[in-house]
Amino acid sequence: PMPDHLDLDDHLPDGYTLRDGVALCTDQWDGYRAERRRLVDLLDRRGGGTVVLSADIHSSWVFDGPFTDDLRPVAGELTGTSISSTTMGANLGRAGSVLAERVADTMEHVRWADLDQYGFVLVDVTPEAVEGSFWAVDPHDRSATARRMAAWSIAPTEGARWVRVDGGEEASGSSVAGKLVRVGVVVGAGLVLRPLLRSARRGVAAARSRRG
Repeated sequence: PMPDHLDLDDHLPDGYTLRDGVALCTDQWDGYRAERRRLVDLLDRRGGGTVVLSADIHSSWVFDGPFTDDLRPVAGELTGTSISSTTMGANLGRAGSVLAERVADTMEHVRWADLDQYGFVLVDVTPEAVEGSFWAVDPHDRSATARRMAAWSIAPTEGARWVRVDGGEEASGSSVAGKLVRVGVVVGAGLVLRPLLRSARRGVAAARSRRG
């Protein structure tokens, strides 16, 4: 949600807009609420067992959902990271990462995430379950071997949620949150400061004009 009295629509990055006091991103689910609802209803009638594979946000994620109105997940989602493009963590910077981890702490549907590693995800599909294994690779080392970061499994049943299967310690929500928070802080700071900076530039220009 965004304060209604702030006129920030012109200052939002490409793909973002303000509608009825809410900031929406047309590059993600948020920008298509009606279509998302229709898809959720369809998957709910189907009875579970759907897995969404996504990418192009330069980070690794495991999500429960989307959800019905009574908070039943109708699918599970796996998001693969970048192979060589700059990761989300590198784009956000360390401070943003820490803040994002705090935010992720509050997001129960986020089961695991990594914003910093390059790599790929392998998906193994059987009648019993879908398993996603996340692998990290150093793109700058020609002799590097892949390292498995985490593996998650989900059953083809209604209301199923991801379960960690690699025996490792589950990444805390805070690490994810820290990274999400960075996004919020960076975008929020940009939205607030950009109009102020423009106003300051206009003031400086006007002062110089009067001086001249």
